[in-house]
Amino acid sequence: MRLASTVVISGDAGSGKSTVIYSILLIQAIARGMTRIESYGNGDPILISSQQTLPCELVVDFDCEGAAYQYGLSLSYDVFASRWRIGGEWLRAGGMVIMTRTGSHVVISGVDGGSYELDQSSFVLATFVSQDQAHPLVKARSYLAGLFVFLPEPVLFDDGYDPRQSYPYLAPGGQNLGAWMLSFLSNRMSAYPELSKLLVRHLPGFQRIVSRADATGRNRVYLMMAVEGRFHEVPLMLVSKAQKLIVLACLMTVIGELYPSIVCIWDDFDQLARVSKSLADGLCATLACQGQLIMTSHANYGLMAQQNITLP
Repeated sequence: MRLASTVVISGDAGSGKSTVIYSILLIQAIARGMTRIESYGNGDPILISSQQTLPCELVVDFDCEGAAYQYGLSLSYDVFASRWRIGGEWLRAGGMVIMTRTGSHVVISGVDGGSYELDQSSFVLATFVSQDQAHPLVKARSYLAGLFVFLPEPVLFDDGYDPRQSYPYLAPGGQNLGAWMLSFLSNRMSAYPELSKLLVRHLPGFQRIVSRADATGRNRVYLMMAVEGRFHEVPLMLVSKAQKLIVLACLMTVIGELYPSIVCIWDDFDQLARVSKSLADGLCATLACQGQLIMTSHANYGLMAQQNITLP
């Protein structure tokens, strides 16, 4: 699959639409520091097949600083041990083999290279250490870690932000729009005026964003709204689904201006389209200029996509 600005993956239930998302998600999680298989998905990192006895291979090709890269890994399920194992892992860059792994045996080229044994539950991409920031493995990890932003299931977004933790990205399974917003703004306060301007334009009655710590020490997000001439602080988690999506779209617009390589993944796009067709079109248009959007859908939104992939 070659990504266009907007891609729709359509097909029947169980045809494999979410498989694409989970595959990208797994590689992203590894690049962001998930060192072991059991750290993800309650010990089942695949989550893409009911046929656990079948091996799985994931490969991603990308361009980094003008060079063609390919990272891949193969996984198999050990029935006797009831666990997934890493059978192979590799990285190629600029036509050269940078890293190969067969079972537990790893070979890495370059100054910090060599051969060593690694537990078959641990990923080379996540565990490799080098002082050379130009090493292809380091560059590949940095690229894959910063490329994707996943935004599934917006109706589940909460608003609690623990200042002792870092939320540089949304993590599926723990989606938190408020935490993500506060973390982003705490690192980029200069982005607040632009975000506020967009919310004033698209969210009727919006005045400003308010953050306040609760009894547990977690910061909570409130939207100061004007209703019939009076001001009310409304918890972000209690605003309507449509309002959450407007906040999300505005935040994505600001982030897209700062990080033009973002890819927004939206599983079950029908949910968004049912809320607001105009908002769906607006999100597509925003990301078409500033990043990429991959959507899964039972229907075929041909007019909204530059590329359609239909699964049986």
